[in-house]
This record gives sequence, C-alpha cells and structure tokens, in this order.
Amino acid sequence: MKSKTTTRYAILGLLSIQPMSGYDMKQFVDMAFKHFWSESYGRLYPTLRQLETEGLLKSRVYRQRGRPDRRVHTITDKGRRELTEWLEQPASLPRVRSDLLLKLFFGHNVPVPSSIEQIRRQREVLETVLKTLQSYRPAVDEGGLSGDQRMFFLLTIRNGELVNKARIKWCDEAIKILSKHVSSNEETPS
Repeated sequence: MKSKTTTRYAILGLLSIQPMSGYDMKQFVDMAFKHFWSESYGRLYPTLRQLETEGLLKSRVYRQRGRPDRRVHTITDKGRRELTEWLEQPASLPRVRSDLLLKLFFGHNVPVPSSIEQIRRQREVLETVLKTLQSYRPAVDEGGLSGDQRMFFLLTIRNGELVNKARIKWCDEAIKILSKHVSSNEETPS
C-alpha cells in the first residue's frame, strides 16, 4: 500500500461508526481521541473532499433553517475495504514530541528549581487528563455500543490511563531527583 496520511483512515474509521458531518468528526476526535490523536479542520475538510473524489465516501447535503447546510458523509464499500486493508497493516511506532523533555534536556541552562516547576505544572496537567479519561468510562459503558466497539473504545481509554499514570510517576521521580540535587548543592560549601 502506498503511503497515505493517517487522517484519511481516521475519517474512514469514524464513518465506520456512523455517518457524520465534518463538524461531528472534529467534535468526536476532540472528545474521544484527544489523548492519542488530534485533527484540524484544515486537514479534515480537504481530506474529506479527496476521499469523496476517490469514491471512498459519499456525502449528502441537508438543508437547515436558520443554520448553514449540513453535509453528512457516509463510508462506501470501497472505503470500508481500504479501511480494513489499513487496519491489517502493522502500526508504526508513535512519534513523541514533548516540550517538557526538550526543556529538561537543555535544563543545565536554567536553575534547577525552574525545571522542577516545569515538571510540577506538567504533572498537574497529566492529573487532569487522567481524570478526564476516567470520566469517559461510564459514558462508554452506558453508550449503547456493540460489545466489540465498547471493548476497543475501552482499550484506548485504558492505554491513556496507563500512559498518563506512568508519566505522573516519572514526574514524581524526576522531582525527587532534582530536589535531592538542589539540597545536596545547598549543603556543599562553595
């Protein structure tokens, strides 16, 4: 299979759940995927047009009173075949981009307490993300999903929970190491 953007497969996957508008897709991604995937309108809409041109989805415009028309997309059989083919390919390793780790790598340029504060702030954000992920469980349990859909949704939530717990644990260890470093340097006479 030639290299294609993952955006196209995210869209096909979403449409395999149910027909959606571009707006619906963006809302779904922002709510359900935010711990492992993001998508911008700037990539979403051009990809939707391309997928329709390729016959992987079809769309229908619904007129609405007092609101813009709503274009709802539906996956085609050809789109399902391409999605299935992609799903069966080996997944690539995740690419990690972390401002925090980049700042810590160059941390020798600032006082250690500054780095400790960076880690503390990140830890607070991770705690919030973890609580958000945990709040999704009841919605998935009560969402009327099929057994397989529910299982796979819960697997992605569990991944987010475990990854964030590991990151929080790392933050705690890093703060402890850096705090000891500050304490030992304060005790050492100049």
